[in-house]
Parts: sequence; C-alpha cells; structure tokens
Amino acid sequence: MQIVVALMMPSMVIPYLYNTMINKIEQNVEVACYEAITKIQDSSKLVPFLNSSTDFTMIQTKAYALAFPCKELVYNVKKQIKEALIVLLLVLVAVLAVIFSLVTLIVRAATREARLSSACMSQMGKTAHDIRGYIACIKGWIDLSYTNVASTSDLASNLKKMDACANDLLALVNSILDFSKIEAGKMQLDDKEFDIAQLVEDIVDLHYPNAMKKGVDVIFDPCDGSIMNFSKVIGDEGKLKQILTNLLSNAVKFTSQGHISIRVKAKKSTFDSSTTAPNRSISLLSKFLGFFCKSKGANDNEETILIKQRSQCMEFVFEVEDTGPGIPKDKRHSIFDNFVQVKENSVGNVGTGLGLGIALSLVRLMEGDIEIVDKANGEVGTCFKFNIFLTLQGNSPVDHKPRCIKAAEGSLVIVLIKNDERRRMIRRFMKSLGIDLVTLRQGSQLRGALQRIIRRVNMTGSSSLKCILLIIDANAGDFDMEISRSIAHFRKEVSQACIKVVWLDRPDTPRAHFHGLQEESLPHADHVILEPFHGSRLSRVISLLPQFEDLPQIGHATSQQQGMVERKPSAEESDSKDQRSANKKPLLDEASSEKALQGKRFLIVEDNPMLCKLAVSSVTRWGAAHTQVCGNGKQAFEVVCKALSEGSSTLPFDYILMDCQMPVMDGMEATRRIREEERKYDVRIPIIALTAHEAEEEANIVEVGMDCHLTKPLKIEGLLQAIKGLR
Repeated sequence: MQIVVALMMPSMVIPYLYNTMINKIEQNVEVACYEAITKIQDSSKLVPFLNSSTDFTMIQTKAYALAFPCKELVYNVKKQIKEALIVLLLVLVAVLAVIFSLVTLIVRAATREARLSSACMSQMGKTAHDIRGYIACIKGWIDLSYTNVASTSDLASNLKKMDACANDLLALVNSILDFSKIEAGKMQLDDKEFDIAQLVEDIVDLHYPNAMKKGVDVIFDPCDGSIMNFSKVIGDEGKLKQILTNLLSNAVKFTSQGHISIRVKAKKSTFDSSTTAPNRSISLLSKFLGFFCKSKGANDNEETILIKQRSQCMEFVFEVEDTGPGIPKDKRHSIFDNFVQVKENSVGNVGTGLGLGIALSLVRLMEGDIEIVDKANGEVGTCFKFNIFLTLQGNSPVDHKPRCIKAAEGSLVIVLIKNDERRRMIRRFMKSLGIDLVTLRQGSQLRGALQRIIRRVNMTGSSSLKCILLIIDANAGDFDMEISRSIAHFRKEVSQACIKVVWLDRPDTPRAHFHGLQEESLPHADHVILEPFHGSRLSRVISLLPQFEDLPQIGHATSQQQGMVERKPSAEESDSKDQRSANKKPLLDEASSEKALQGKRFLIVEDNPMLCKLAVSSVTRWGAAHTQVCGNGKQAFEVVCKALSEGSSTLPFDYILMDCQMPVMDGMEATRRIREEERKYDVRIPIIALTAHEAEEEANIVEVGMDCHLTKPLKIEGLLQAIKGLR
C-alpha cells in the first residue's frame, strides 16, 4: 500500500494535525513504516508526493490528503475580525452618543429647573416679605388702637377678632413659603436644646380652650412616662411644633364630640435598613447618574445610619388620635399630597390642604415617617402616627427603667373625673407607676367609695394606708355640699392617715362657682389645679405622694405656671385668658406714665412707609425726643457717617431700628458698614434688627454686628425689653 500525505497549512497547526492524522491511519491499516509528515509552505507545490512507500499484500490501499489555503485563510480571518471590531466600535459609539445626549438633556433640564426654582424662591421670598410687612402693619395698627379703647368695649372685641384674622393670614403665608422652601430643597433643621415634654404640653394647652368650646377634651398622654424621663433633647423645636400644631389643629377643626389625644413614647433608636429613609426610592436614572456624581440620597442614607447609631439618639413616637368623622381608606394614600383635602369631611371647614403635606416633609426631614393607622375595635376617628429622632442633652442615660411596682405601697389615690378618656389616661399612667387607685365617674359614687375605704382601714389596721390623695373634678356634675361633708367625715374616720385633696377647676370657671365650696373652707393640705389635668400638672399632683417626691417634672415651671393654685389664692389669679389679656392695658399705661423712652433719639430704617410711620408713632408715644427716617440701608449708612464726622461728643442716635430686607442696600450690609465706620471713632450705636419672619434671618443678625432682633410689627413691650437687655 502506498500512503501519500500532502499538507498545506500554517506551521502552528501542524503539530496538532500531525498526531491526529497518524492516529486515523493506524486505525485502518497496519503501517509498517512511515516518515514524518512534511509541511509545504508554498501553495504552488501543493501536489501529491511520495512520503513513504511500502508493499502490502491483500490489503486495501487508502490515501489521505489534506490541503488548506494558508494565506487566504489568515487573510479572511483577520478581515472578518477587523470588520467585527469596526461594527462593535460603531455600535458602542452610537450607544455612548445616545447616553451622552440623554445626560446632556437631563443636565440642561435640571439646571433650568434649578435656575427657575432659585428665581421662584427669590421672588417668593421678596413677595412673602412684602405680604408679611403689610400684615405686620395691620397687626401694629390694631395693637396701637387697642391701647386707646376700653378693654371691655365692643371695639376692643372687634380689634381682637381682626388681630386673630391677621394671625391666620400670617400663618397661611408662612405655610406657603415653607412649602416653597421644601420643594426647592432649602429647608434645613435648626437644632437646639429644648424640653420636648414641655413643648407637647404647651401645644395641647394652646388648643384646649377652643376644643372645650365644642365639648371636646384634648389630652396629653405620657403613656409609660418615658417622655418625662427623656424630655431634655436637642433638635428643631420649631419644626416639631409645626408638625404637632398642624395635626392637632386639624383634629380640633373636624372633631365635634369626644376627645383628642396626643400620645408620646421615647425609646432607644435601633438601626433598621428597611425603615431607613422611608419611602425614598431610587430610580434607574438616579442609579445611572450615581456613576457620574455622588448621589445625595446616598449621603442622606449614610447620615441617617450615623444618626440612628449615635449612643445618645432616641426615637420619639407620636400618635394624634381623635373621634372625628375619620378619613376613608381610599383617600389615605393622597391625604399627604399638597393642596389635597377630603371633600366629604370639609363642609364648613376650609383650608389650603398644605398642612399635612408640610407635616410629611418636616417629619422626613427629621429622619422619620408619618402614616394613618387603623383604630382598634372599629372606633370612629383618625389616628396619625409618626416618629422622629432626637439627641439627648448631655450624658443622659438612654435606658428607661420603670419604677418598682411596690414603690407606692401605703398610698391610695381616688380619682373623680367625668371625661372617660382622661380618666383612662390617668389610670394607665398611675398603674404604670405602681400606684393603687380608685377611679370614679360621678360625684354620687364618691361617698360609697370613701365608706369602703373606711371599712378597709378598720379591717386591716391603721398602718395599711399612710397617705390618701383625692383628685376631684369640681365640674363633674351633681356636685353639692354632700361631697364636702363626705370628705370631712372621711378625714375624721381616717385621721391617722395623711389625706390630701386636689380640686380640678376650669380656667373659665371662677373658684367662687365651686358648688358650695368656699376658699375659706379649704383645709391647708388641699390644692386647686387648673385644667387641663395632664403633663406637669399630673406629675406635680403625683409628687404629693411621699413615694413620688422625686418624680421627674416637666420643665422648670413654678407651681402657678403648672396650674397649681395654693389655698386662698387671689381672685385675680383665677381670671380667664381673655381677662388676663385685658390686663395688658394697665401695664402699658404704667409704662406710658414713666415715659420709658423719654429723651431718646431713634434712627428708623424701613422701606415700608406704613411700617415706618407705625414705628415712629410707637416710639414717639412712649417719649422719644427725636426720630429720623431712612428708606434703605445706604441712606442710613450715609446719615450715620455724616453724624459721626461732625465730631459730636455724644452718639448721634441712642438706638437704630434696622429692617433686614430693603432695596438698594439691605440692613445686613448697612450694619456691617456702620460697624466698620464706628471703629474709626471708637463708638458703638445699638442696632436692633426688625424682621418679618424671625427664623429666616436670625442666624446672620449676630454675625453682622446687630445687638438683638424684634419681629414686625414693632411692639413697645418687646422694644422696652430689648433696650433693657442692652443696658
């Protein structure tokens, strides 16, 4: 058999094919001998040639021949690779061009939106300043007119109503401006130290009178008392107040019967990635842009983690619950949108629909979230729940350790309160402290309860009860002299125990109207508390028990500020809020008689003619000897420079009242230049800033050299207080 093999291929392929071919040949015939397969580099020599010759008998002859176009194959492969690379490069360039165009359009649109937003904010700020200025004019002239009329006249009543309308209009303007700042991303937190429990109580007390006119009780529920243990915090007090005020004012507006409760709990914050920066989704576009610039959302997320992991960080959970008509479930998803209202429930209660939207934005700004939760057992009404994160002041412990249940042994509290929810709140709170108590709803139940306690003392011995505290709502109904007799009889029968009685009175109800209860008949150990009975008043009453003398108190209020009225108080102290407001006029008359601004010289810098005239009238009324007016900061600077250059031995002005926002030159720049000019003469004229909105410009006032600030309109009480502080 003759085996002829001819090869034409790249040299790099020869070793592999060599072994393959030999194996194939050996599978078919027994090769007696063969020589190495030869490679041919030149295609012109691609002809069969004798590589090995051997004679076999009776065996079929087979021949193997392989041939490859060497140069053409390499050329074709390289050509196809080159074409594929070109196509791939063109596709990549096209994709990059599309992406670049898209990013360019987005950046241009974002830049345009930012420019428009900035311009809108600037215009909004100027407009809001003007609106506030005119509202301040209205309020100022109302105050000035109020000092000239009798406090009990119809005109005084009308002036009060006008002032209330002006306050509502100012609140609306502030809400719109807050909304604009939030939309532009310019809303920032102003952290400072404050008492959160005192803040909540003040807000509840502020809304209590209006709600009680409708027969609705407003309650501050401390829950487990943790809010009192961790009341000293660092955070933005103003924004938390705005959130609670929005929710509570809505509850008062839409609730016609029942109660409104604000429940607050404090607990150690724990990091939970599922709740960090709630409801802040990141779009695909945001993720893509994150490759080009660091995402602000990522920064916010990292900051949130750091906040929650701080050892002194506490989470405060708020619930604002009412017994109003409620919000349908199909409307809950949109109730936090701006300018959205529940139409079915808003008959006779109009508004802008901005309150809840602003509340949502402020809550999230404080790293929390807000929602509407279902009430238990199908109860009517609405319950808003939100949480925020605040830092404790100093090195306060973050662990809430409840008081030992056995701490109140030997003491008994009897509570007679008509309102069911307030009575339940008091019961829960006292039970959490381990206090043994009896709750009553009607005055007719008191006598029977006292008789049972007398029998209990007689059966268990005189040492079983050492202190008995009675808390009696004098307005609980069916109150008569029988109550006083029952208490007097109880004192005689249980003389070995210390018996203290606290009478609850309404601010609008004179103590003389206590049904048959006269001041001179009150024992020395008795007290009178002005409603609402919660917060500092509740803790103050509980501290009357010997075991709870060290109970944490809310704020640093005195007994009168906490609603505690000792025995035999003066009749004036029980006047209602309107009566206390009426006492403002005699105070002004006293200041007027003293002429507190007698001989003082004022430079008034104000661009609003009406506000300028109002300021001149106010200071002149209280004895100012000379007033000079400037319409902008540049005029004021020139007047001061001219007066100082004249070389007088005395200051040209005793005080400068400087508006902060003015055309040509604002008050900040004018103050800075005046301070530089004063250094040449080694003098300093007190400059009092006038601002339309205190929070906006307060940060820059001290920096530029102003001594203090007052909000418009100029009020004599504030001016006198500021001048007193400068002396």
